[in-house]
Amino acid sequence: MKFLKNASLFFINCSLIIMAVLLPSCSRTDHFQQTKIGDQRAFYQAMTQAAFYEKSDPDSALILTSKALEMMQKLQMQSNDTLYLLLEMKSFLLWEVNQSDSALLMLSDAHLKAKNTADKFYKAKIALLAGSIALKREKYELAGKYLIESITLFEKLDHEYLKAKAYNRYGNLLLSKGDNAKALEYLLMAYKILDKQKDQHELSSVCLSIGNTFDEIGSPEEKLRFYRLALESGIMSNDTLNQINVLVNLGVHYRKILPDSALYFYHRVIELSPPGNNNQEIIARYNIANMYFDQKKYSKALEYYNNIYQYCLAKKINRGVVSASSGIVAVYNKLGNPERAGDFIKTAMAYADSIGDKQLLYLLKSSIQDFYEENENFKEAYLISQEIKAFNDSTQALEKKIALHELEIRYQTENMDAENNRLNLEVANQKQVSKSRYYIIILLFLIALLFIFFSWKGYSLYSERSYAYNVLMQKYNEEKAYKNLASDSQLDVLSELKANISYSTGDPLIENLIRYYNSEKPYLDPKLRVEDVYAKLNTSHKALSAAMKQYNNSNFNTFTNQFRVEEAKKIIENSNDTFYKVEAVAFDSGFGSKSSFYAAFEQFTGVNPSYYRSFMLNRNEVAE
Repeated sequence: MKFLKNASLFFINCSLIIMAVLLPSCSRTDHFQQTKIGDQRAFYQAMTQAAFYEKSDPDSALILTSKALEMMQKLQMQSNDTLYLLLEMKSFLLWEVNQSDSALLMLSDAHLKAKNTADKFYKAKIALLAGSIALKREKYELAGKYLIESITLFEKLDHEYLKAKAYNRYGNLLLSKGDNAKALEYLLMAYKILDKQKDQHELSSVCLSIGNTFDEIGSPEEKLRFYRLALESGIMSNDTLNQINVLVNLGVHYRKILPDSALYFYHRVIELSPPGNNNQEIIARYNIANMYFDQKKYSKALEYYNNIYQYCLAKKINRGVVSASSGIVAVYNKLGNPERAGDFIKTAMAYADSIGDKQLLYLLKSSIQDFYEENENFKEAYLISQEIKAFNDSTQALEKKIALHELEIRYQTENMDAENNRLNLEVANQKQVSKSRYYIIILLFLIALLFIFFSWKGYSLYSERSYAYNVLMQKYNEEKAYKNLASDSQLDVLSELKANISYSTGDPLIENLIRYYNSEKPYLDPKLRVEDVYAKLNTSHKALSAAMKQYNNSNFNTFTNQFRVEEAKKIIENSNDTFYKVEAVAFDSGFGSKSSFYAAFEQFTGVNPSYYRSFMLNRNEVAE
């Protein structure tokens, strides 16, 4: 046992030395983990604040979203769901602050990187988002590529809602390209899915698009039916934007046939338009101005056109400036004041030139060309057309440069991705080494604990065996002493004493019972019953039970098992056969089962029969 204790101490010391060697690197890893936890907190804080400011302060929300994306890349987070959420938020924020080209470039880059992931659901969502932004930017070819990819993936993934959403966007794309029949097919497929799912927000958008398609086809009844469905769904989902779009279209529909209804719809648009996002309100006011123009209420129309012009000029909404300019020029022409109209257009052009807005200048020149042609000033109209042509040529050249730049960015991105993958692999390997060290320490500690436990357990078992051995040896020595001193008759008496059985009990019934058991050994029958015994002794069950209780406070089973245990001991003591199983001893001594044999043997001897047999075999070998 001293050896086991020394071995345990040696093993523990070795474990402590190994831990001392490995723990410094683990402490460095702990510092890295703490820094990482701090960065994670900052990431989630930036993400939460971005969501908070998304509606009220788009510029601040955009800065926070960009910060969250940078930290996500720094932390090497692999959550595609979180990445998509941030990309979606940033793309719509960029749209809000008139940086739609940046949004599209960002999503194109995300789509390119998504090809390296096995997450098809993420790929499909990125393609749908990129296609939606490209559609808003009127880049129909690019939008078509993204949307077809998203539809293909969602059909394979069997995601009904997002598949319907992709159908809706692609239907709008086909509608913008003039393919009304195909557009209606996709939009109706989206409508069937969304109508079953009762998603009122997207359903309102689809119904509005279907109404616009029927308007292009020339089916006013179906157009109005789907406009009403779109309005109902917009009200149910509290979707103000879709309500406004439907009301604008209803105003356009009733503009000629029911002007008062059209005015009601336009005024409802002005009421519903949220502060800070007046695009639809501008459209409504522009249509009101057009209605006053149609009704020859030129002063009222001019008031609305001027308000729109001033607002769009301040907000740098180019299309609004051009539309309002065209309306003001048309009013001055109708009032017989073409000089004033010309001066107004020149003023607008000078402003566009002063702020360096080439796109606005281009649109205004197109309006001037129309003005000159209407007033039969073909020379000026021709000169303006040449300027417009030169602008288109320079724009095409710029687009080619942008395309080449995008290719260069993609190439650089691929190289950066390869380098990032290499660095990520190195970091992953370092983390794996740190983890392996932790696992080695834990394993060594567990092995040490197990070694100590089993050593202690072995020592306990050894102590118990030594104690049992000493008890048996003491009994054996006592028996040997008795045998050496006793005669043959004394040995018989001694045998009876060993089983706590004596003839001189003072009770004739018990003495007869003991003689019967010693002479005929009925207890060797496992099926022996108390009825058989008292019938043999010509007595009653009650008398026999009372005598047994009076004798040694036992019952029939206990009394009988005493003789069986003594029989078993004799069999074991007289047998040197190691193949003689304990079960055979049990049945040969009258026990009906192994469990009852073990219980009775331990009750009367203090040890189990297997150990007793092992002890007797060893004793016989020593004696020989």
